[in-house]
Amino acid sequence: KQSKDPGSRDNGGDLGWGSAAKYVKPFADAVAALGKGKYSDTPVKTDFGYHVIQVDDSRPLTPPTFDQVKPQLLQRLQQEQLQKFVGELRSKAKVE
Repeated sequence: KQSKDPGSRDNGGDLGWGSAAKYVKPFADAVAALGKGKYSDTPVKTDFGYHVIQVDDSRPLTPPTFDQVKPQLLQRLQQEQLQKFVGELRSKAKVE
């Protein structure tokens, strides 16, 4: 009821599932230190204010397989090669 956070206020403060890494450092550190069903004993201060954090549940982080990310990796490499090629062409171009 008292939350000023527009992202979670309407859900009773529930942020949903997410890796601690997606939060700012003090918040992420507090989430990582808490066990399932535990809450922060003291408010956690961040640039966004003070937070009381409760971890309702946790699940192991399962990274995607190589085959799942291969298309994105290929696309990124192609973009990098194209940018490198365009840079080389620009550096060799003579504009009069």
